[in-house]
This record gives sequence, C-alpha cells and structure tokens, in this order.
Amino acid sequence: MTYASAAYLSALPVIAIPLIIYLIFRRRRRDIPWGAIYILRKVIETRSRAVVWLQYCIIALRTLACAALVLLFAAPNLPREPAVSMPDSAPSTHRAIILDTSESMRARFAGGTVLDAALAQARAILESTQDPGRADLLGGDGKSLFASFDSLPVDEHRLEIAVAECSERRDGFDLVAALRHAETLFSASPFTRRELYLLSDFRARDLAPEVLAEAAPRLLRLRERGVTFHALALRETGAANFALYECSPLEPLLLANQPVLFRARIGYFGEGPTGQTVLTVKDSRGSLLHEEAVTAGPGMNEVIFPLSLPAGEHRLAAALRPDTLEGDNALERQFSVLPGLNLMVVQDITDLKGFDNPRTWLELALRDLAGKGAGQKVKFDNVQEAYAAASQSAISKIEQGAVDPSAIPFSISVEGKIPEQINPDLLSETHLVIALDLDQPGPESLDALRGYVMRGGTVLLAPGASVKEEHFNTSFGPISPAPIATPTFKSVEPRRYEQCMVEAGDAAFLLELEDPRHGNLGAARFYRWFNVDPKALASEARVLLALSDGSPLLLERALGRGRVLLWTSGLGGDWNSMVVHPAFPVWLIRTLQRAAARQRLPRTLQPGEPVLLVTDAPSARVIGPGGIDEVVESVETGSRRFIRYDKTTLPGQYDLRIDLASEMPGELFDVVSPHPEADLRPATEIVEKDFADAAGGPIHRDAAALAAAVGRDTPGTPLARWLGALLLLALVIEAGLSRILNV
Repeated sequence: MTYASAAYLSALPVIAIPLIIYLIFRRRRRDIPWGAIYILRKVIETRSRAVVWLQYCIIALRTLACAALVLLFAAPNLPREPAVSMPDSAPSTHRAIILDTSESMRARFAGGTVLDAALAQARAILESTQDPGRADLLGGDGKSLFASFDSLPVDEHRLEIAVAECSERRDGFDLVAALRHAETLFSASPFTRRELYLLSDFRARDLAPEVLAEAAPRLLRLRERGVTFHALALRETGAANFALYECSPLEPLLLANQPVLFRARIGYFGEGPTGQTVLTVKDSRGSLLHEEAVTAGPGMNEVIFPLSLPAGEHRLAAALRPDTLEGDNALERQFSVLPGLNLMVVQDITDLKGFDNPRTWLELALRDLAGKGAGQKVKFDNVQEAYAAASQSAISKIEQGAVDPSAIPFSISVEGKIPEQINPDLLSETHLVIALDLDQPGPESLDALRGYVMRGGTVLLAPGASVKEEHFNTSFGPISPAPIATPTFKSVEPRRYEQCMVEAGDAAFLLELEDPRHGNLGAARFYRWFNVDPKALASEARVLLALSDGSPLLLERALGRGRVLLWTSGLGGDWNSMVVHPAFPVWLIRTLQRAAARQRLPRTLQPGEPVLLVTDAPSARVIGPGGIDEVVESVETGSRRFIRYDKTTLPGQYDLRIDLASEMPGELFDVVSPHPEADLRPATEIVEKDFADAAGGPIHRDAAALAAAVGRDTPGTPLARWLGALLLLALVIEAGLSRILNV
C-alpha cells in the first residue's frame, strides 16, 4: 500500500485518545446497603456484563474512527500490479519530459533511430497522464517547449504536431539549462505530484564533470520540491561511429589531369580497438573516382589517396558506408581545376644568351611539359613556341574528335617582360611573377608589384650575379622579406659548397621534395649566395629553406593577401646546381600552384567566415541552410567588386546566384560542420552513478524498466471513499450505542 501524503501517518497515536479518556473518566462502583439490596444485586450483576461489552465496543468504534480520520488525510492507495507499460498517472500529477533532440539521437537503434524510440516513449508518458493534471514536453537545449497539455487526456492532433516538430529539430543538449527550465515550470505548479522524465542517449560529453557539478544542486532542489526523477538511456551496446571531417587536396589548387594527393580525415569513436569502413569519392555525375576500405583506430585518422581531374569546376562527394550515425558520413566540396598557369618573368634587357641567361634554365625546366602536350618531336627555339604548338595540336585533335577535351594536360605559359611594361592590368591574369636579376625597377613597376601582392599575388625575387645589393635593398626594401648583403664568397670554388634543408615544417610541398623518393631537394649544391641577417627579417617574414651552415636560402613574407619570396642564390647556373636538379621543375610548378591558390577565394569555409565572390554584378541572391534567401549588394574595393555575405554561422551549402530570378544553382560555397556530436562514446559507469545519486534514482536501460519504476512510485486505487464510509459507519454505530447506554 502507498500513501499520497504519508506524513499524516505520524498522527496515528491519536487512536489511543478514546482509551485514555475511558480510563480517566470511567464510573467507579459505590456500595450503599439497604433492604432490598439482595434482589437488586442479582439484577445488576446480570446486566453489567452486557454494559461492559457495549462500552468496549464504543471505545473500539471511537478508536477506529480516529484511525480512519488519520488515514483519510494520509490518502492510502491499493498497491499496483507490476507494470509492463507506462501506468496511468495518479490524480493531481504534473509530468514534464526533457527530450534530447541533438544530432547524436539520429543514431541507429532497434530498427530505427534513438530519437524514434525516445519519441515513442514520450508519447506513452503523455498519453498515460490523466485528468486532473498537466503534461509538458521540453527540449534538451533548455529553451524549447514543444507542447504543454493543461486539459487531459492529451489532444492527439496537438501531440502529432509536437512529435513532428521534435523529429525535425537538431538542438544541442544542455543538461543544466534543461533542468533550469523544468525547475521554473514546477515552481508554479499547483499539483500534488510532480514527475520529471529525461530521455537521452547519455553520452560522455553530456555528463562531463563540469556539467555534473552544475547539475547536482539543481537536482537536489527539484527533489526538495517533491519532484520524482526518472531517466531513460536509449543506446545500443557496443555502438561505434565513423565521422568524415574533411576530404580535400593537400595542394590548395588543382591542375588539369595532374595527379594530386587528397586527404580524408576520418574519426572513429567506439569501444573496440579498431573499426572498418569504406570511403568512396564520386563526382557530380555519380561516377566513382576512388573507393578504399579503411581500418581506423580510436580518434582521428588520415587517409591519403591520389586523384586526377580535368579542367573546370568540380563538386566531389565523399562518403563512408552507413554506420550507427549517418548524418556525419558524407560531405561535398567544390574545387576549381585550372587548365594552365601563367608565369611572368620580369628581367632587364640583356644580351646574355644560352646558359648565361637565367631565363634559359626556366625554359628548360618546363620544356618537357610543353613537348608532351605537343605530341610530336619538334625542336623549338623557345618555350613559347613549344606551348603554342602544343595548344594548336590539341585544338586540332579536339576538332577532329580524336581527343577527349577532359584528357588535355595542364599547360604553363612563360611570358617575358621588362620592368617598364609592368602595370596592374598586365598582372591581373598572372599567377606568379619572377623578378629575375632585377635591382632597379621604376617606381611605377614597384607600385604595380606591391598592389599585385596585396590583392593575393605572389612575387619571387631572384637576385643573381649582376645584382648590386644596395640597389636591390633600396628598390625592393618595402616588400622584400629581408635586405641582402654581400655574397658569402667572392668566387665559386667547386670544393666549397653547402646543401639546403627545409626550415618551415608546415610547408608540405617542400617536405615532400626533401624526401629522396620525391626529388631529394637536399642533394643540390650551393656554391655562392647573398648573405641575409636573420635579425633583419621584416615583420610577417620567415625562412622556408636554409643552407646547412644556417644561411637563409628561401624566405617568405606575407603582405596583404599575397606574399613575396626571396631566393638568395640566383635562378641561373652560376651559383648552384639546383637548376639541373630533378627537383627544380617540380619546385617551380608547386610554387606556381601555391601562388595561384592565393589569388582564388576559398570555397570551403569555417562557420562564421564570410562568403566572398568577385563579380561585376550589382547584387546577388544568397540561398543557404535554415531558410536563408536574401539579396546582397556588391561592394567596390579598389578595381574590383565583391559580394560579401557574413551570416554563415549555420553549416551547409551557400548558393550565390548572380541572376536573381534563376532557379539554377550559381556559385556554391560550403560552410563545414565540425560534427560536435560524432563521438558516441557513452558515459562511464562511475559518471552515471554520480548522476543517479544526485537525481535520487537510477538511469534505466529500457522502457520496461522505466515503466516498472514508475509503477512502483505511482499510487494505485485510492481508498478515500471507503475510509470515509468506514468513518461515518463507526460514528453512527457509536452514537447508537452511546444512546442505549446513555453515555
């Protein structure tokens, strides 16, 4: 038997009051002798036995009436049968449900998802809440109130609307805020019983030590208000999850049909030491580009694989085979693949011919590439003729249908200019500018180069044997990473040389070239170079390559959106063997790639980073996640116009359409999702025990255990009417007997 107000049972000692009164005030017998005493004594002795028993009955009835009165206030209830489903609520019960709708609740569970099971349980709790009472369905974020039912039983139509809204929500889970919300509701509740239900997957991040430290006082206050707390953990034993965090090239810019390494970052969160999944990469047409079985260990894993793509815009979709949580298994990224790169060599007019001219070494480094594009054995006087022949041959074959345009390799155009020809318009389509043996360009040329760098371009300063260091420092001082000093040695001696090594560990392409399998950059010999004082480096400058004696060889300086490189040993064959080394052409191409990438705005952004699009249009329509659909005006900066959109806090795809009325996708940008809920590791037993101690009850593992616990705490059929009838009957009988005895 259970009692709705068990505190009143402390008044049960009042049942002794009738007996105490009887013992104090009972009539004592007095003997008075007189003549007919004998006959009267016989009559009294016969009747007194009946009177005594009637008095005992009156005392018992009065005691029973007092007991019935106390029990009536304590409100006893008959015990319930063991519950196999959610029992109906007791009269005057206020039930509140905290429902976790975070991303991790989309994990697979019992043929559906964890959220499906939680919604089914919430429905059972709401439907079993009976009148008089109230039921509330709260969000786990501490802000949402999906439904509140004041009239019971619950309205099915309103319940369906609330369930549909919950199934669409992906709010985060904040235990402290959710308890604060529930505490506010119960503080104004007029009902006798208060029950709080928490339906969640109880992951380790949800019950972190700092969270429990804040939640424990609130759980204690709820218990002091008479709130009964029930928690249900919905999760599959041994569940593991893979999450795909990134799939992008190691190089910031791709070249047509040039193999490039891609990196996929995969997180594995499970109880086992390893897990297996399959990574697939497809293009926008659904063609499979790469498929690989991956064995991953706990935490973050990297998978490196090569891809080769034709020129143009590409949208690649990477995915993992389905596992416990599918929402973090796929991502799409937009990439631009360039058909060619433009290299501009700025050099004073010179009569140097052949190998005496440093430009010859540049042309030789790139000549094989052009020859392959031409597809024929022809001797050309210079690299420009070779590229022209390659382009003409490719165009002819395309027109004849003999070559697939998507199979044309990338090309590099090398254009030579003198300093007086340099201007902003000429540099607008240039990916890398090499100032070759240049020390006194004009002020107009310097201004054009500086503006080019500020807008994202890259300039490589390559002073050689003909450069005067004082002239170089005067001219290029405002943009150079550092001033140069007199060369280390007055002349070249073959037996006296140094070798280079990578100084900046984050320059991945240099580390790759340093590997003996990929060029062995350190094997090149350097016989002479300009001295650079490391203490004289400009702000935002650093050393990328250094010689074995510590002298800087390649320096980099950030300037605006672009950068300036300084090569201290010349790009000719006078001072080093680098120009005949296998790594030299690869280093040139990679430097070109990095330079070109800095002039292109990123398509993959972090939440909060602005979307930027260079366009001449006055405005653009922005369509994004969460119902974003608005028109943004372009702004002018220098000689360019930009569309800038800053409201990118929501991860997802942002579509910028220059044609405001078009229904076709425009320029696509991806704001990545950090997948904060990919880690499905459950809370430990110790943490769950600490939570249960603070909540005053265990965390149940299935719906049957929850129903049984609620059934034990919920009173059965109330006995108030029977106690009232018993009290009335006892009082009526007692009154009748008292009248007979005249007491």
